[in-house]
Amino acid sequence: MPKAISKVKLIFIGVGGGRFVAERQYPPFYTGGFRIHTEKLKIHVDPGPGAVLRMAELGYKAEDTDVLIVSHNHMDHGSDANLIGEAMNAFGLEKLGVYVGSKNTVYEPHCNNIVLPYVANRFKATYFPAPDERLSFTHKGEGIEMKTTPIKHPEPTGWGFVMNIESKKIGYTSDTLYYEGLGARFKGVDVLIANVAKVKPSSWGQHLTVKGDFERLLAESQPKKMVVYHMGEEIIHYGRERLAKELKKAYEVKYDVDIYLPISGDIIEI
Repeated sequence: MPKAISKVKLIFIGVGGGRFVAERQYPPFYTGGFRIHTEKLKIHVDPGPGAVLRMAELGYKAEDTDVLIVSHNHMDHGSDANLIGEAMNAFGLEKLGVYVGSKNTVYEPHCNNIVLPYVANRFKATYFPAPDERLSFTHKGEGIEMKTTPIKHPEPTGWGFVMNIESKKIGYTSDTLYYEGLGARFKGVDVLIANVAKVKPSSWGQHLTVKGDFERLLAESQPKKMVVYHMGEEIIHYGRERLAKELKKAYEVKYDVDIYLPISGDIIEI
């Protein structure tokens, strides 16, 4: 019999981003990162504020995590990494899990690292790929391949990634300004999770915007599904449903893509 095709699930614990959303916790957006679940592995990406609490509310356990990924050394992406990192390693008693993070999350030169050395030392394996580097490893019998993507953001060791897992390609921009060729790094992924924090450009922060960046990113990457993620306060006040309607009308047929703006608790199967 042919082998059954395994489904990969994306579970959005929190979908907001930036300091204002992280510190005000707007429902139903919240913060806390997202999870990638396969038959063998449970991965948590960028567990910012509220990750552990929201997981508990949604019926997930922090200890039920096999791989922890923190893309860069900012609080809205890693403030709950220590709690999850300890929990997933038998509450600090056994070395069981894998950590993949930007170098500064553990080795920031001025000791402003998000992940404590004690927690970093609890892992069975740790990896600190540089931007634009390939990484592959096997954990619990499942292989993961990642290619990190450079970001233009005030964290020099940070990155996004393209992950190959269970024959699926998942792209994640992380936080970045648009730069020439950004979208091409995610060409043809099954799903692109794009940290589009703002409606329009401003001098505050270094993030992608709807007006100015979204179509360029979409045209270059041509994913099967585009997820607008890490929504900042401006997008929340603009209106998620309003923005979703506008983006779908303008771009879904034009680029043959499914555009989705999730809320906390939403699940996508790819």
